[in-house]
Amino acid sequence: MEGFYDKNGAASVLGVTPRQVTNYLSEGLLRRVPHAGKVWIPKADVHNLYDSKTKGVAPSRVEFRRLEQMVAKLQSEVEVIKLGLGVGAPARNRDEAELLTLRALYLDDLAKPGWATRRIAEVADEMLSLTEEEITTLCDAVGPTAWAPLFDLVKRMVTWVEHQDAFPEHGLDTLHQRLIRARDRMLGMLHASTVVATEVPATLATSLHAQLELTPTEIDRFVARYVRAYGESREN
Repeated sequence: MEGFYDKNGAASVLGVTPRQVTNYLSEGLLRRVPHAGKVWIPKADVHNLYDSKTKGVAPSRVEFRRLEQMVAKLQSEVEVIKLGLGVGAPARNRDEAELLTLRALYLDDLAKPGWATRRIAEVADEMLSLTEEEITTLCDAVGPTAWAPLFDLVKRMVTWVEHQDAFPEHGLDTLHQRLIRARDRMLGMLHASTVVATEVPATLATSLHAQLELTPTEIDRFVARYVRAYGESREN
């Protein structure tokens, strides 16, 4: 139904099991809308719960050291850092409405078990093209979890690509690297903003960099379980 997720879709967005979604419904954290013998959950409820969840933070030493070295090597020149991490800037900054629309699409993508190659490439290119102004604009509108759906989606897409039978052939290795380059560029941009003055306030950059750093989380474990089950079903 338009504007609703089923239990499985809600579970995928939230990075939990369908059983946990049932618990959320019982606790009143999500609304239950019966229709045609099936339970539907308003997307707004799922998105609000996603934003309210506390995301684990545990910095990756390897990524942090690499970014520190890069900042030192380029003498904290922000524009040079952007070039080093891979740049692709849009002709104009997207406004708040456009960014909110993109965010809603990322949340919907999180409800899917897999994605077409074209969609993965689109997400990577959108992440590569993000500007400091756009990062700040969406955070001002949504709050500190503004970019979490995009980062979660890229993490899941990386895992999904890695578990395709054709990987790394047929161009999937290039797609895989594009996703990783997009992730690293955004982390690098935020890290640079904690060192030198940019359009992203230092306090916001510090918070986002810590929150978005790749770490083992409940969502990662959920995706790993899904990928294993998906692989077993294909073998059978």
